[in-house]
Amino acid sequence: MIFALPTELEHEWEITLLSSLITLTPGTIVLHVSNDQRILYIHAIDVEDVDEAIDSIKNSFEKAILEVSRA
Repeated sequence: MIFALPTELEHEWEITLLSSLITLTPGTIVLHVSNDQRILYIHAIDVEDVDEAIDSIKNSFEKAILEVSRA
């Protein structure tokens, strides 16, 4: 399944880190980042609920990156 993940991250290094963390998760890979760098397109093998997957990424990886970069 391919889905779009909107992100609050603004800096290229933050988006690169998020993309790397997602890709390191078994069964997922970031396929594309939108030109405005606001949406990541993700392919995931074992996702039943897209909203749950988005919430999981935002509340773990993205939250941790924001805590480090905005502290």
